[in-house]
Amino acid sequence: SLSRAAHDAIGEKGIGFKSVFRLTDRPEVHSGGLHIRFDARASPIGAILPTWVPRGPQRALLEGAAREGLLPRPGTGAG
Repeated sequence: SLSRAAHDAIGEKGIGFKSVFRLTDRPEVHSGGLHIRFDARASPIGAILPTWVPRGPQRALLEGAAREGLLPRPGTGAG
């Protein structure tokens, strides 16, 4: 039987997130203070590991948009 924690979980083996790679080889996740990138081209063996997104123009633009209320706030259910 499935444990309660497994039963309440959503997704399975990252399949939903992996579908992002049909759109781009380098998706980024920006959430709160977390800024990471997954690069499908970085590893010749197929393992896709996260790397930190360095502070730069693109990250500054996202942070500015969040401060100005142009992006949904965490926990609002938007987005």
